[in-house]
Amino acid sequence: MPSGVYKRSKENINSIKNNGIKGRFKKGHKRNLGSRRSESTKAKMRASQIGNPFAFKKGQHPSVKTEFKGGEENRFWRGGISFEPYNLDWTNTLRQSIRERDKYTCKICGEKQGDVAFCIHHIDYDKKNCNPENLITLCNSCHVKTNYSRDYWLNYFIN
Repeated sequence: MPSGVYKRSKENINSIKNNGIKGRFKKGHKRNLGSRRSESTKAKMRASQIGNPFAFKKGQHPSVKTEFKGGEENRFWRGGISFEPYNLDWTNTLRQSIRERDKYTCKICGEKQGDVAFCIHHIDYDKKNCNPENLITLCNSCHVKTNYSRDYWLNYFIN
């Protein structure tokens, strides 16, 4: 027998059936110790996955099917605006004053700021527009939401 392989004796198996493995199972709990699926069951399982776009072949991880598209091929590409620098007016003092103005509260969900400072969001998504009327305090989870459906959020904050 190869090293590292342990074959249970009948006495050991009966003990496990009656007492459980290290107390994880209640006494008398039914378990499939070492049972295998029949070939007909495997065939039924394979047949149920035909046409399923999320099904993957044996030994293939689901992430293998998806390719990361970066840069211009990505559907969220906005022409490289994330690489543009912020305005010189974008300072810690400005961000702190916006948080104070908004009473350290997220303007979407109403959560109060804790140990981690909240984000300051540009309503018009223009990094260079540091007008205090264009800035708003958001918690991290709400700030992440505002990066999708930008038209919706722009209307939400204006109205």
